[in-house]
Amino acid sequence: GVYEGVVKFSSRGKEIARLPVELEVLPFKLPDEAETVYDASRRFTMGLYVWATPSGGDEAFISPMCRSREQCLNEWKTLVDNGVKYPAFIWGNHVVFNDARFREYLALAREAGFPGKTLYLGASGHIGNDTDPARLAAKQVQLVQAMKVAKEFGFEEVYFYGFDEAQGALLVSQIPAWKAAHEVGAKVMVSGYTSHYKLVGDCLDLCIYAGEAWSARPSDWHGNGARIWKYNTPQAGPEDPGIFRRSYGLDLWRRGFDG
Repeated sequence: GVYEGVVKFSSRGKEIARLPVELEVLPFKLPDEAETVYDASRRFTMGLYVWATPSGGDEAFISPMCRSREQCLNEWKTLVDNGVKYPAFIWGNHVVFNDARFREYLALAREAGFPGKTLYLGASGHIGNDTDPARLAAKQVQLVQAMKVAKEFGFEEVYFYGFDEAQGALLVSQIPAWKAAHEVGAKVMVSGYTSHYKLVGDCLDLCIYAGEAWSARPSDWHGNGARIWKYNTPQAGPEDPGIFRRSYGLDLWRRGFDG
C-alpha cells in the first residue's frame, strides 16, 4: 500500500523544516533464495565485496574497513535483510589462518543472520602461487584448518581468493597452488577477465567477471563445473537503483550468470 508521513528536521530542539513523504510498498516479497535461469538446482547469488571488519573495540569508526562490533553487526544485518546472504568477506590471511580471530568473525557473521552453507572469502592472495612441494603442503594444512573452523559455524563449503585481477604470467603461476587447494577440498574464486577461461578455466571454481556481460560466455564456465559472477559495470556511480537493477539484475540472470 501507500504510506504517508512527514519528516521533521530540528536543530537544538527547535523544528526548522518539514518534508512530506509518500512511500509505496509493492505487493511482493523477495525470495529467500533465487535459482539460476539455466539450472533450478543452482543458487543465483546476490553478493558484495564486504570490507567491514570488527575492530575488537566499542568505539565507532568512519573508515573504509574498520568498524566497531555494533557497527559491523548492524551493517551485516542490513545485508541479510536485503537478500545479500552470501557476500565475499574481505578477511585477510591474518584472520582466516588465525583460529581465534577467524572464530570471532564467523560467530559475528552467524549472529548477523548469514545462513552458513557457503563461505566466500574475498581478500587477495589466500592461496598464493608457491610451487615448492613443502610450501604447498604447508598451505594445504592452513586451508584444511580454516575449513575445519568454518565448519564449526555451519559453513560446509569455503571459497578462498586468488590474486585479485591478476593477468598473464602472474595468473598462470597460481595453478599449482590452486590444484593443491583442490586436493584438500578447498574452492578457488577470484576476479577475472576474458582471458581467464582460456588460461585457468579448468581449475578456477568461481570467476567474478570484470568485462561486459555479453562477452562472458557463462556456458563455457558451466561446462567445466564452474560458476561465474559479475562486477565492475559500473564499479560505482550515482545513487540510482535503476542503473544497478539493469546492470546487475535480470540481465545477468537471463544471460546465465550465477550471481
